[in-house]
Amino acid sequence: MNRLPLICTFIVLFFQYSCNLYESPVPISEPSKFTIDRNLIGHWKYYDANDSIDIDTNENTFITIIPFNEHEYLLRTLCLKDSSIEDLMLLKMHNSFINKREFFNVLVLDLPDTNSSWTFFRYDIAAPDSLIVYYLTDSITDKKFDSSRKLYKYLKTNFDLLNRSFVEYGKLKRVDNILFK
Repeated sequence: MNRLPLICTFIVLFFQYSCNLYESPVPISEPSKFTIDRNLIGHWKYYDANDSIDIDTNENTFITIIPFNEHEYLLRTLCLKDSSIEDLMLLKMHNSFINKREFFNVLVLDLPDTNSSWTFFRYDIAAPDSLIVYYLTDSITDKKFDSSRKLYKYLKTNFDLLNRSFVEYGKLKRVDNILFK
């Protein structure tokens, strides 16, 4: 029995929900406020915060980012090992800005029997086709906000704390030319 799909799913879910992610019932802003960055569209290989970026490993997690509309992205995560491909997760994402700093609002779309919450990420450019991704931890607050306006106001007021409350999630390396020759 091939246990790869179960293992890959467990790893993604464990990391997604065992971390100290800050989860919110509302995004920072509504998607219609900003347009997508076309530079993020494509295929990316994921590495956790301790991995080096090496394309030739036996087990790989890939993220495909596609435009959903002018304001939102769809993210699809795949786990590849040998000749097996497992579809892990489908997410929706849009950007928000606070004090000219870009943040991403992320919502898991395909978890049955759960109430999905928004989680928040940001990235830094590490190299021309590499990103370092950070997630917002629950050290920002234990409050849950009932509107995006209230959440935005809280984060803007506590901007220094907001910046200190992000922890490295992992790295992404663009692999459009390697995956799909």
